[in-house]
Amino acid sequence: MKKIKKIQIVVCLFLSAHFCIAQNNPFVRDLYTADPSAHVWADGRLYVYPSHDVDPPRGCDLMDKYHVYSTDDMVNWTDHGQILSSEEAPWGRPEGGFMWAPDCAYKNGTYYFYFPHPSGTDWNNTWKIGIATSKKPASDFKVQGYIKGLPEFAMIDPCVFVNDDGQAYFYYGGGARCMGGKLKDSMMELDGPLQDMTGLDDFHEAAWVHKRNGTYYLSYADNERRGNRLKYATSKSPLGPWKYQGVFLETTGSGTNHGSVVEYKGEWYAFYHNCDLSGMGNLRSICFDKLHYNADGTIQKVKQTTGLEASKRKIEITADWIDRTQFSGKGVKPEGKNVLWYRESAKVWEEALPLGNGKLGAMVFGGVADERIQLNENTVWDGYPLDPNNPEGRKALPEVQRLLFENKNNEAVKLAEQTMMGIPKGVRSYQSLGELWFDTPQLKVENYVRSLDLSTAVATTTYASDGVTYTREYFASAVDNVIIVRITADKKRKISTSLTLRRAQ
Repeated sequence: MKKIKKIQIVVCLFLSAHFCIAQNNPFVRDLYTADPSAHVWADGRLYVYPSHDVDPPRGCDLMDKYHVYSTDDMVNWTDHGQILSSEEAPWGRPEGGFMWAPDCAYKNGTYYFYFPHPSGTDWNNTWKIGIATSKKPASDFKVQGYIKGLPEFAMIDPCVFVNDDGQAYFYYGGGARCMGGKLKDSMMELDGPLQDMTGLDDFHEAAWVHKRNGTYYLSYADNERRGNRLKYATSKSPLGPWKYQGVFLETTGSGTNHGSVVEYKGEWYAFYHNCDLSGMGNLRSICFDKLHYNADGTIQKVKQTTGLEASKRKIEITADWIDRTQFSGKGVKPEGKNVLWYRESAKVWEEALPLGNGKLGAMVFGGVADERIQLNENTVWDGYPLDPNNPEGRKALPEVQRLLFENKNNEAVKLAEQTMMGIPKGVRSYQSLGELWFDTPQLKVENYVRSLDLSTAVATTTYASDGVTYTREYFASAVDNVIIVRITADKKRKISTSLTLRRAQ
């Protein structure tokens, strides 16, 4: 018998192991959930079908055991319990997990639950979109199989939109490609070939379609390096062509984002996820906020709200960490021709300085009060050692080049994907080895410079604080197979720091 839970969101009160606060977000706090698909069904309740980040996490592969949540007032939420797990997918990969963003649709008395799940260890090449059905919106789902004839490489995040005339449309995508097409009345078969959704800007994944006042809206996550934003495009047809309109939800603090849009009791809502509750990008939490339209039908930027006090938010070990240090003065440019140098610490992962010897690697952020060194080791991958080189790939290169010069970009991309990708085509699940953090008392510094000398492969951070000049040097030795950090000061007994090794997984 499934356990039904109530999540009370009222004035500050602790009840039955659930957080009760005055603000909704995140509105589920006893599990980590992501990728919310929101729907309103005939019983008058709003239902949310999210994915589930299993705690403790093991990267994106350990997502499993879907739950369903519902409400009739946007304040009090019911957890209907687990409805499906990877063990119930007969084609599923033997390792389980990989139950990513789902969706649900209703037609002719049946609820159809769509979920991505790969069939092989080589997961990114073997995605299937499974279907489970039930006569109830939040229980008794039974797996019926998967949609046949779909491209499998990196294609995830199913969305099913049922139009006013009863015609159902299927959308999904990943790896910068979004596709859509009609479903047959069975809701389990394609009615003709899928087509590419054109007119989208920087599509990454997380397609969602809704309709308002005769206009179709296709929203999706982009590739913004600081964390996915939600963008949208509009059309007068459910299959486009689409006209890009802009960003309606900025980054949420989580590296990923996945949203849905729904109307309930006269108000429109945007659902999405962040990682405020855990502080970890692979332990996410679903949220919602009101969504407003302009007179011309365009969407206003969603104002994200939270009910977590700043003191209760955990430090997030992701690419968005910012050093607490205040910088002043101007550091002196280092000597040398082949030197990268900066007057502030890195704010995102891409700004960190890379070091490595082929086996060990490090991304040095150059923080002062909060120095972060992301550590990598070449065996921390899912699966087994393999050679990804594709010696046959070069044979197609002249034809790919010809297509590009003739501006036949789509044909070139398809040919390259078919013939030039590594073996296997998918990228295996990867984890950082960990992160070495330096906690140092200097919060205000002068003449800060961080640099990477490309001729010596030495990264350096220098700064002055209270009349003392500090230097940190970082180097990855190929001969000794170690990463070295040397900290010096120009006055005695001035070095004080604490070291912590952290690992999000």
